[in-house]
Amino acid sequence: MKALSEPDPKRASGDERLHEVLDLAETVVVASGVSCRQQIFHGTERTAWHPVQLLREALDVDVS
Repeated sequence: MKALSEPDPKRASGDERLHEVLDLAETVVVASGVSCRQQIFHGTERTAWHPVQLLREALDVDVS
């Protein structure tokens, strides 16, 4: 059994590939989880939108 603090090489490889794709993408990145959005930001310095933010933008809803 692995200790929780040991890095998972498969996950690191997946994260690296995801970040490479996001670095190249000229599109909106959407993720519903807070930790997912934080990981995307820390790995790529891109802000991932929550799905509700994307819907609000698409529907042009004023929330003020």
